[in-house]
Amino acid sequence: MQLTRRAIIGGTASLAVTGADRYEFELSADPGFNSTIQLVNTKNTRAALKFLVANGTYYWRVRALDAAGNAGVW
Repeated sequence: MQLTRRAIIGGTASLAVTGADRYEFELSADPGFNSTIQLVNTKNTRAALKFLVANGTYYWRVRALDAAGNAGVW
């Protein structure tokens, strides 16, 4: 994914997970996610990055969290 501005990542409301209170989006330049560039928590099924990132290849993943803070799988 090429990101040159603040990108919006994620999907539509139709991709919402039943029982999810919020979502956690993780962005990394490493496909193994050993170093996180940004971690965004939101109640929406999409998220805007908090700051700009340089041109390059990035990987993102998302997981749902319930109201108690229990996280689902990435």
